Amino acid sequence: MSPTAVPKPTAARPMRRRFDIGDGIKPGYGGRTVHVLIGLLQVDITTATANVSKGGDKAASDTAAANAQKIAAVHDKFAC
Repeated sequence: MSPTAVPKPTAARPMRRRFDIGDGIKPGYGGRTVHVLIGLLQVDITTATANVSKGGDKAASDTAAANAQKIAAVHDKFAC
């Protein structure tokens, strides 16, 4: 890779880490909430990767913003 080349965004590591996040919160939130959160994180990671690779795609940005609101709602609903 040349010094000026920008590596392609990859979702592989964040996709693996979403399960670690779920495992970390499962004791306090329960399995159903973790399942929902893992699904939302998958959408978020996929959308963010698409947005970066397309250089700021408007539709991907809108989807990411809407999904972030859903993640926040899950947090707010079950926060201690």
